[in-house]
Amino acid sequence: PQPAVMTGHSVKPLFTQSDQRLRGYAFAEHNWHGRNAHERSARDLEYLYISNQWPLHGVCHNSQFRYLQSYKALQQANAKSQLPAEIAECFAQTRATEELYAVDPDPHSQKNLADDPAYEQVLLKMRTALTNWRLATSDPDYEVYCEDC
Repeated sequence: PQPAVMTGHSVKPLFTQSDQRLRGYAFAEHNWHGRNAHERSARDLEYLYISNQWPLHGVCHNSQFRYLQSYKALQQANAKSQLPAEIAECFAQTRATEELYAVDPDPHSQKNLADDPAYEQVLLKMRTALTNWRLATSDPDYEVYCEDC
């Protein structure tokens, strides 16, 4: 029996009915110590939506990695503009507050569609799904932004 506090669902039906659908969204959270990462996300079959709670900070905070030779090599390559855009983005000083990606045509989440007017309704749908999940699960960090992290 499923405990009352458990929010998950059994995946057993998927083993006998491959067309069975258990839910419309998968949700995730990312909190990292030593890096400026603090995100929540919602994904359905077509889109990935990410809410960055600390958009004023880049992803690659060097306090944790500064002693690694590989990190130093990445820093040097970035300083010389020798990194592909998807890796150089790690060193950006800021990042988007919201990200929206079309999963099938962009499996590596490279083209952020959040500011594209053609995706305004999709963005609203995904943002609402994530907000509802955060409220339903009593996310303790909901709407908490860190200005000095």
